[in-house]
Amino acid sequence: MADIGSLDKDLVYTPITPCRLLDTRNAPLFSSTPIAADSTRNFAVWNVSTFGNQGGEGINCGLTASLNTAAIAVNFTVVSPVTGGYITAFPRGAVRPVAATVNFSAGDIRGNSAIVKVSQTPAENLNLSVYSTSSTHLVADVVGYFSRPIATALNCNVVLAERQLAANFEGFTYTTAACAAGFTVVSANCYNSGGSNAISLTGSGTNWGAWCGWRNTSASIQTVRDGANCCQLLSR
Repeated sequence: MADIGSLDKDLVYTPITPCRLLDTRNAPLFSSTPIAADSTRNFAVWNVSTFGNQGGEGINCGLTASLNTAAIAVNFTVVSPVTGGYITAFPRGAVRPVAATVNFSAGDIRGNSAIVKVSQTPAENLNLSVYSTSSTHLVADVVGYFSRPIATALNCNVVLAERQLAANFEGFTYTTAACAAGFTVVSANCYNSGGSNAISLTGSGTNWGAWCGWRNTSASIQTVRDGANCCQLLSR
């Protein structure tokens, strides 16, 4: 019996209309240059409104904008590599696997489909890494994604914990609020319980932890509260 929302046991696949995720031949973010030989380039997958700056569509391709996005189904195409070799796609921040995603010869236009995990680290805007042994352009079209399903809650409550933000603080914090046994964090709330100088930028909740983004614009310490929404979930 896997709990709903388990990252490795209970993911839901959602197909989408094939959508251009990246094209290094037309990517302002990278000056439309190929991936250099024996190097890694990072790309955005979730939590963006457009993929235009990396040569993709000017929309979010229907991908979820939250940490729930765990992996994507994608078609990679290598375009005109200088020498033979391979590319490997993997989550940013993870150890690069040995297996190749696409093998190619010099001058090839060679494609392959793959299911690739992506990073769920909130502070990273670029979630997917691609390593190449050869200088090459790369095109990727996403056709679907794997995400944590929406939990069906039997019973929910909010657990709060206060924290102090240092003067001129800006960044992410993970809630110190803890759910009782049998309850799971399904979302997060970020409360400004002090002065108006403490601003909640954003907040999210997943089975990997509830977090808040904060900006304290004052020269003094501000007190805020992290709220973990804890629910008992159905299992299957």
